[in-house]
Amino acid sequence: MAFAVSALCGSLAAGVPGHRRGMRAARGGFMAVQIPTHGVVAARLVS
Repeated sequence: MAFAVSALCGSLAAGVPGHRRGMRAARGGFMAVQIPTHGVVAARLVS
């Protein structure tokens, strides 16, 4: 589940056009969710 959330947020952050109003904030929000979920995926792989 964490991998799917991370992949979805990464895809949305990369695919959202930056020139529209409010999209830079949305991209930051997607990255704010993606980075901790990467940590969860890594922790699950290591354990």
